[in-house]
Amino acid sequence: MADIITEGQRILAERWPTANYLRREFPYMGDNFRGNLRGDFATDSFGRKDFNVYEQGKVVSRTLIQSPPGKNPTVGVILPGNYSFPTGNNTETLTILDGELEASVNEGPCSILKRDGTIIAPAGTNLHLAAHYDPVFYICRYEPKISAVNDT
Repeated sequence: MADIITEGQRILAERWPTANYLRREFPYMGDNFRGNLRGDFATDSFGRKDFNVYEQGKVVSRTLIQSPPGKNPTVGVILPGNYSFPTGNNTETLTILDGELEASVNEGPCSILKRDGTIIAPAGTNLHLAAHYDPVFYICRYEPKISAVNDT
């Protein structure tokens, strides 16, 4: 989706029009931090802003394409509401950049996360998120599930 049509897309594009704005706001997130803000935002084949849009535009993210290629994190915004996302085959590490979020994995205990707060949702689980008041900005890293290899 390349055109800005949802409130979440508008808020995210205004906060960080380019990846350089994101890096200037969070200079401490260098290569050794779990967030790692190298690279530029993904664009579509026409060079337009490319967004991942969920929940009718209330949860929106952009992919940071890293150089050298690696695990490409997303940065995004969660508008007030309650959401549930399956992790699929990836472990997801969600770190709050700004705002306050209530989060749990598989209906487990809830954590209140603020700036730099992190929750890890293993592959095959559900990540439950609730933003109660203001938009929440985040970065999410994805680690593919590693299958066991039988050497016998």
